[in-house]
Amino acid sequence: MTKLDAENALYAKEAWHRLGTVGEIDPFAAINAFDWCEVERSPIFVQHSEGVAFSTMNGEYYELEGRQVLKMKRHPYAYAEVSDRYQIVQHRFMIDDLTGILLDTGLVEEIASVGTYDNGAVGYVSLKFKDGIEIPGWSRVESMFNIGNGHDKNIPLIATQSGHAVVCSNTFKWNILDKEAIFKFKKIGDPQGMMEEAIRALCDGYERNVEYRKTIERMANQEFVDEQWDELVVQLIGPKPEDTTFNPWDHPLWIAGKS
Repeated sequence: MTKLDAENALYAKEAWHRLGTVGEIDPFAAINAFDWCEVERSPIFVQHSEGVAFSTMNGEYYELEGRQVLKMKRHPYAYAEVSDRYQIVQHRFMIDDLTGILLDTGLVEEIASVGTYDNGAVGYVSLKFKDGIEIPGWSRVESMFNIGNGHDKNIPLIATQSGHAVVCSNTFKWNILDKEAIFKFKKIGDPQGMMEEAIRALCDGYERNVEYRKTIERMANQEFVDEQWDELVVQLIGPKPEDTTFNPWDHPLWIAGKS
């Protein structure tokens, strides 16, 4: 973690390195937490002068045609060289879109950390799930849901779960890169759209499970079950005899004898 990373890091609880801003992380304030490290494409220039060795004092700069890198908009740092097919995913997407969806669904108790390392090259968000969360298809739900993104071809847009929040490059490696990914998308095509769709599917599954549990809880209420059963009996075979007025002239045996 560099000085620039530490200045912009947010932690709900103090991390072992005692860096960053510590305190409750407001979701609305956190939306702008990654603005400082937004990137853009930039051509690559080299300095060259025929017959003269490369020097910062001599020669002219020439653009390398068809070559480009990702560079920060607000600071003098550049990252990986990328192709035209590479789709830029700003770190802001993790907090603005994905975290917003998870918060709206009610899965998240708090934002545990928002930060970067390598001067903003890699970003992460750790979200603490509420206790007792159940999601269909998941063998277990750990306490932290981590989202990572890198301005580097080696770090995709990725989501994992872990027992601890990401607070630095080491815990990013342990809790995101070394964990089996829940979702992982390369920066080709529409990685943002695919990740958002995946997160929405996760939330839909959780919400359906909540509704199923509510239904089961209602059915487990004996008074509710008895009432529903009584209504069903009436619908299928009619009201009980004592609830109707008996007319002997309408009785099937009387009608049969008369004929």
